[in-house]
Amino acid sequence: MRLLLIVCSLLVLAACAANPPARAPVKVGEEFRLALGESVGIEQKNVIVKFEQVIEDSRCPMNARCIWEGNARLALRVSDSVAGRYELNTSTRFNTREKIADFFIELRRLDPDRVAGAETSGYVATLFVGVP
Repeated sequence: MRLLLIVCSLLVLAACAANPPARAPVKVGEEFRLALGESVGIEQKNVIVKFEQVIEDSRCPMNARCIWEGNARLALRVSDSVAGRYELNTSTRFNTREKIADFFIELRRLDPDRVAGAETSGYVATLFVGVP
């Protein structure tokens, strides 16, 4: 019996480590920042949004001259009642906002800015959740 209790405790700890809990929920109408790999709940929408991946980052480096501003495309994973993967872009030439059920998520900024000759890491997206 004691061994069973220890094994169950270890399984619960492993599950918590693999799926860390989301931070405090954000409100509709609120701008918020989400780091790569981080999750957050949307208050009153019964969903969790995770900044899953930066698919591409071709934004013009801050210390370079470019013909156009470039684009960063990121993937958000939305789980629970409206599960799916959604892609947003930094360039307004592409989709910066995605309608999900009765609300939308908009990408307002992606930090840090790129620098020519340096690898970009530590991505943080500034997002906005609203109602149409």
